[in-house]
Amino acid sequence: MSQSSPPAPIPRRRPSCRALAALLLAVVLGLVAGSCASLRYYGQAVRGGAAVLVKRQPIERILQSGGDSLGAERRRVLEEALRIREFASRELGLPRNDSYRSVVDLGREEVTWLVTATPELSLEPVEWCFLFAGCVTYRGYFSHRAAERFAAALADDGYDVALGSATSYSTLGWFADPIFEPQLSWPRWQLAALVFHELAHQAFYLPGDTALNESFATAVEEWGLDRWLREDPESRGAARRAAQLEADFVARVLAARSELDAVYAASLPPERKRERKRRILERLSAAYLEDATSSSDDYPEGPVYRAWFDRPLNNAHIAAVADYSLWVPGLLARLELLGLDAVVAELEDLGSFTQEQRDARLTAWNEEAAPRDAESAPGSIDAPAGSVRLTSEAR
Repeated sequence: MSQSSPPAPIPRRRPSCRALAALLLAVVLGLVAGSCASLRYYGQAVRGGAAVLVKRQPIERILQSGGDSLGAERRRVLEEALRIREFASRELGLPRNDSYRSVVDLGREEVTWLVTATPELSLEPVEWCFLFAGCVTYRGYFSHRAAERFAAALADDGYDVALGSATSYSTLGWFADPIFEPQLSWPRWQLAALVFHELAHQAFYLPGDTALNESFATAVEEWGLDRWLREDPESRGAARRAAQLEADFVARVLAARSELDAVYAASLPPERKRERKRRILERLSAAYLEDATSSSDDYPEGPVYRAWFDRPLNNAHIAAVADYSLWVPGLLARLELLGLDAVVAELEDLGSFTQEQRDARLTAWNEEAAPRDAESAPGSIDAPAGSVRLTSEAR
C-alpha cells in the first residue's frame, strides 16, 4: 500500500478503565483453580489483549484529523473499510457496534499463533476450556515463542501437533475488535470476507463446538461475500479464482480425512494404522504438489498452498482445516433460503441438543444441500471463498 506522505500523528485511544477491568476480571476468574502454567498462559493473554485495545485508532478519527498528509490512497483504503463495515450491518444484518471500525498496527503480519493437537491415531482434536469462549479445539498465543514451547511439549507427550498463525482476532463482541494494519493492504473482497467472518462469531457462538462456530462463520463469510461482490464487480474474478483454489484444497483434505477416519475405526494393530496413516498423508501431499507443478492452467499464480503440503503432515493439520468447513454446505444453503436471523434462531435451538443430536441435524442439512452443491447457484462465486482463513489460520 502506497501513500504520498505519512499520516499525521493520531492520539492513541486507550481502552476505558471498565474495559481493562473486565479483561482482567476474566483472567482472574479463569485462574481461581489454575496452576502456574495457567497463570503464565492467562498472563500472556491479558498482556496481548490489552496491547491490542490500547493501540486501537478509530478510522473516522484518522480520516477527520489526517488532512492532506493522510494521502489519497490511504484515505481510499480506510473509507473502503468503513463501507465494508456498514454493508455488513445494513445489508447482511450482522451486529452493528464499534467492531472493525478501528485500526491497530502491531508491527507484524501475525496477530496470534494457534496450537492444535490430536492423538496419534485419532482425528478428534484436544480441547481447552476457557471462560466465556467455552471449550475450543485450539490454544491461542500472542507470543510465537510461547506457542512453540507449548506445541513442543505436546509433541513430547506423543500428540500430533500443528502450529499456525492467525491474521485476525476476536473477543466475540466483548470488546470493539479492530482491523489490523496488514489487512488494509489486502484486496477489497478479502477484507470484506474477513469482516463478515469475524462479525458472524458475534452473531452466533456456541461454547464448546468449534466446528459449528467456524463453519457458521465461514458460511456467513461466503454468503455475505457473494452479496458484496454484486456491488464490487471488479473483484469478482479474483474472488472466484481464490474460491476455486480453496475448494480444491478443502476437497483434498476432507477426502484424506475420510480415509483416515476409516483407518482409525478399523480393528487393526497400532503399527498397521500408523503405516496406513503415513501412506495416506504422503499421498495427499504428493498428489497436490504433482498437480500444482504439472498444470500451470489450474495454478497460474503458482501452487498457493504449497507451503501447507510441502512438509510432514499429521492429524492435527487435517483437523484444523475440517473445523472451518465441516458444516458449511448445509449452513450456506439455509442462509440463502432463510436469511441470517432465521438461521441464528435455528442454531440457538440446536444449542440445547446433545453433540450427537446436533451433529445429526447438521449432517442432514449438509445432505439436503448436496444436490445444490453439485452445481453452483446462479450469481454465486462458484465455490467457497475463504482463502484468507485457510492460508492464515490453518497453516
